[in-house]
Amino acid sequence: MSFDGWIVVRLKPEMQAMVAGEQVLDFTEEVKRTYPDGKVENLPPRPVYTSTVRREEAAREDVDPSYLPGGVLCYRYTLPNGQVLVESVQPGEGNYDGTYAVAFLALKDEEGNWVEESIWSPGEISMAIARMPQSMEYETPVLNEYWANWKGKCDDPCFRVKVAGKTATIDGKVVSIDDLHFYSGYCEGQIGPQQYPEGYIEASPKYQNYWQVRMEEGL
Repeated sequence: MSFDGWIVVRLKPEMQAMVAGEQVLDFTEEVKRTYPDGKVENLPPRPVYTSTVRREEAAREDVDPSYLPGGVLCYRYTLPNGQVLVESVQPGEGNYDGTYAVAFLALKDEEGNWVEESIWSPGEISMAIARMPQSMEYETPVLNEYWANWKGKCDDPCFRVKVAGKTATIDGKVVSIDDLHFYSGYCEGQIGPQQYPEGYIEASPKYQNYWQVRMEEGL
């Protein structure tokens, strides 16, 4: 099996929202323009906003110098209450398409302890990889719908699964996402992971438009 490199997935969406902070007024900028002919123009005051969370580069973590030279850039965040959180590469890795390793970032506190809610669970890792673009995919997967199966039953037919937070509905049962293995995002018309009924793709306007665009782009 070949190995093509690494994919780095940054913080979980809810953690990204937290470290993004809120935008607050930092200052109001007033600009005066003086032209060569002596004309003076005063522009309307412009508010300039900044985040309540300060972000700065922390360090680069070495993961695989051979395939990821320079390491992974991690950031330090200082929250409004003074708490400091630092990104770090979560132990373990995922696998994408059989040829890429996937690294996931989570947060540590100042003492080096992992922030529990920032850790990617096995189900979240599986879902994140399943949402990555497929080489032959041309449609956008339906939000929160996947092809998945029970862990350890990869040889069985996949189920179309709906996800809500940390739970998923599979075969009429509501279970933890960590009980499942996710293969790919579900797209309209599919009968399995990246599988369509015979003749469906050729008759799809989306498919025809996709390949028309690809040819125009010379791809």
